[in-house]
Amino acid sequence: VPTGGVVGESVLGGLFSATTSVALPILGGGGAVTVAQSVARVAGSAALGLVAGAGITAYLRLGGVDLLLFLAGAISGTTFLVASFGGEPAVAFIAAGLVVGNAHRAVPAAGPDVGRTLLTNVERVSRPVFAVFFALAGAKLHLDVLAALALPAAAIFGVRAATVWIGTTAGARLSGAPPTVERLAWTGVVSQAGLAIALASQARGVLPDPVDDAVYSLAIAFIAVAEMVGPSVLQAGLRAAGEIPDHGPTGRPAPARDAGPSGAGPRPWPLPAPAPWPLPPA
Repeated sequence: VPTGGVVGESVLGGLFSATTSVALPILGGGGAVTVAQSVARVAGSAALGLVAGAGITAYLRLGGVDLLLFLAGAISGTTFLVASFGGEPAVAFIAAGLVVGNAHRAVPAAGPDVGRTLLTNVERVSRPVFAVFFALAGAKLHLDVLAALALPAAAIFGVRAATVWIGTTAGARLSGAPPTVERLAWTGVVSQAGLAIALASQARGVLPDPVDDAVYSLAIAFIAVAEMVGPSVLQAGLRAAGEIPDHGPTGRPAPARDAGPSGAGPRPWPLPAPAPWPLPPA
């Protein structure tokens, strides 16, 4: 699932650039941009991301002093360079993460697993960043528009879930994956949030009024439905696959019960021996 997600997000970034270049002249939102120019921008963003990823990898292998400060500078610098030629920041950072995450697998003798080091440090500050990110996204929503778009968003979610099920089932069957993967792989890719919100925000910035607000509101409404349903679907899939144990009323995994004789069912729970009555003094 993670590999498919990375590939899908990379392709999605390229498709977003191509479709906006075609839609902008039609909607009267700017000059025409050819498909070749869009491909060049996506390719340039990916190349810049590969260079940034190589730089981050080298810095981590040199010791990674003040890593979060260095990452803030690397992110700002990469974003500025990508914006200078109208590229796609999402594609650049996906490429950078791909380099850092796979550097240790490509050259194990070169040093420690820098990808794990990066994830460990970034996860330390991820929660407040996500909180601010989603708070800003929610502040830009209009509840009346969101309520009006609830049904279309639910319909889009249903269509997407169906296509995801068809794609994962067909892919698992063609690759010879185990039956459990073929049956439940789709539950891991139903939820949609991070990149979708980033692209929705980017679309709002490039599309003309009033299309920008309509597209953004519909995208956020769809993401809200996906985030409400997706985690429950994922948990149900993991439990059906046996990856999550059933929990008792205490919140702890229920202890396994030994099977009784054949055909007799499980043995009853052992009962504690009764305490003896206190005897009167002699």
